[in-house]
Amino acid sequence: MNTQTCKAISEETSLGYKIIYYSGFLALLTFIATLSFLVTTPNTWKVVNGVLTTNFFLLKDIVFISVSLLVIEHNKKHA
Repeated sequence: MNTQTCKAISEETSLGYKIIYYSGFLALLTFIATLSFLVTTPNTWKVVNGVLTTNFFLLKDIVFISVSLLVIEHNKKHA
């Protein structure tokens, strides 16, 4: 390969990392907004046998937030 081809491939790869990096931030904001439903939605919290429980469907967002943070951290050096 010549140097121009290598440079073009390098720029495309760099652009891909930047897109992934900023997509991680957008995903993080999305899941934080969804997780806020735990506070704002009525009947989300229930008391079962004296223990406060929640609709566990919304708790999946905690895992997605952590994955978003991993994506951001992994691609930070390339952005």
